[in-house]
Amino acid sequence: VAEALLGDLTASFAPARVLFDRHPNLDYEAMVHGHPILGVDTVRQPVRIAALHERRHQGQMDQITRAEVPPPSVTSGARRRSGRIA
Repeated sequence: VAEALLGDLTASFAPARVLFDRHPNLDYEAMVHGHPILGVDTVRQPVRIAALHERRHQGQMDQITRAEVPPPSVTSGARRRSGRIA
């Protein structure tokens, strides 16, 4: 299952990689976009944020699969039902 998920994730970023690879001479730092919360971003900044965000999720999944910490939904659900974690 993990290999399939990783394959799907890698494939989802392929179009962006193709775009950057096909146009290496464009100045992506000069291309800006106004974001209502983040302010002005260059074209590369949202891509970097998405990659860092995804890396964090992969680390979380790694911890869960190695049973280092229980998934947050398990502990928070137990707390809501009983007022304490069993």
